[in-house]
Amino acid sequence: MVNVFFESKGHAELVAIFQTEELYMACLPILEYQAKENRMIVTESITENDISDFDFSGEPTGEKPFVTHNDKEIPCGGTSLQGEVIASFSELVHCFGEPTVGDAYKTDAEWELEFKDGTVATIYNWKDGVNYNGSNGQRVENIRSWHIGGREKNVVGRVIDIIEANE
Repeated sequence: MVNVFFESKGHAELVAIFQTEELYMACLPILEYQAKENRMIVTESITENDISDFDFSGEPTGEKPFVTHNDKEIPCGGTSLQGEVIASFSELVHCFGEPTVGDAYKTDAEWELEFKDGTVATIYNWKDGVNYNGSNGQRVENIRSWHIGGREKNVVGRVIDIIEANE
């Protein structure tokens, strides 16, 4: 699986996911053109679908490829924004369990994940909730755009894979 990002100095945004490298290579010239139009570059992350042996319906058919803050303390220091995902609060709760309250200032909800290989990811809202904006902020139940943090860009594809496998 090839996860494709448009990247600038301080921002990376997931723009496409390809099942095969051949299809990605065929689309690469168009992606490069679009990135250049937005003063960005194309980067990619090639991953294996490491969640294929886990049934997210709740049936115990395999071992989950990650743990969350609900299972153990996750070392999230040094993570930063790697991308974003569009998902409902209830979808995230279904996939990752109940969130923490984040920093209770700029964030209202946060999930911390650690994959089997030690890679860490966070999912959180940023400055759009009631903690930061008071009565003008969104309730977490209404937030649809979530930040994905980590130390590596490949966490974006991993988080999205989990959410999509759960649909």
